[in-house]
Amino acid sequence: MEPFQDIQKLERYQQRLGMQHVVSNINGKIWAFMEADVEYEVVSDSEQQITLKLKEESFKEVVAQNWKAEFEGNPFSLFHYKLKKVKRALAQWSKETFGNIFHEIATLEDTIKVLETQFEDTPSGKNRSRLQKAQAELYTQL
Repeated sequence: MEPFQDIQKLERYQQRLGMQHVVSNINGKIWAFMEADVEYEVVSDSEQQITLKLKEESFKEVVAQNWKAEFEGNPFSLFHYKLKKVKRALAQWSKETFGNIFHEIATLEDTIKVLETQFEDTPSGKNRSRLQKAQAELYTQL
């Protein structure tokens, strides 16, 4: 897909994809579409990249609940136990909140291969639109 230089084109593409938010870097060549209504902060914005910090309300709750430990021992063992407990809880929280992103990426890559073949066989506007929508969805997952 061609990079967008015109913000209006980017916004039209956002509407066609049905995304809630779109963020672009300073030169409009890198963009991020967000399907959900997620609070975010632009951490870094340059011509080569854009870095976003997504804010999810329930993250802190998961950490706070799982940092508590009913475990006695030396401080290092206690710290190690707490870290492992929080790690397991955050892995579960991530899957529940964002889904299994690795499976979704693999599925999208397979879908794109099929849509590319369909577009090569029948280069219609409908097939191009389907392919671009799937590619945009993959880019948002990455």
